[in-house]
Amino acid sequence: MKFFKHMKSSTLLLLVGILLFTIDFFINMDYEDARAKGYEIEATITRIDVRESNDAGMDDIYVAYGEYEVDGRTYTNKRLGHCGEDDYVGGKMTVVVDPDDPGDTEFEGGVLAVVGFIMMIVALIWKYKDRKAAKQAAQA
Repeated sequence: MKFFKHMKSSTLLLLVGILLFTIDFFINMDYEDARAKGYEIEATITRIDVRESNDAGMDDIYVAYGEYEVDGRTYTNKRLGHCGEDDYVGGKMTVVVDPDDPGDTEFEGGVLAVVGFIMMIVALIWKYKDRKAAKQAAQA
């Protein structure tokens, strides 16, 4: 019975990984679409939030918020995307603005794709080990 429970877990993990990978694909499509329309602008960083990693060996994640101006209108406290340790409040960051909604910034995906890919690999390893164990049990 434990075998089937593990198989269900690995299948669920595989499906969630595929879902995250697909979501990231569409995030990148939105980014590339907005970028193709030429709405890259310079924004001023007004705040940086640090999300500390709970995993050993993983870096903290820095998320920048800021303000920018489009067609004479100033947008404040908008999420600009991930930034690096070298970025600072008052610094500049290039973002892509959605041409249909300038208050909505678009930023590159990537994180979801990486997490989804790792989940898929782990799920496939689990499936392989489960099948190998089932074969060995059948031969015994």
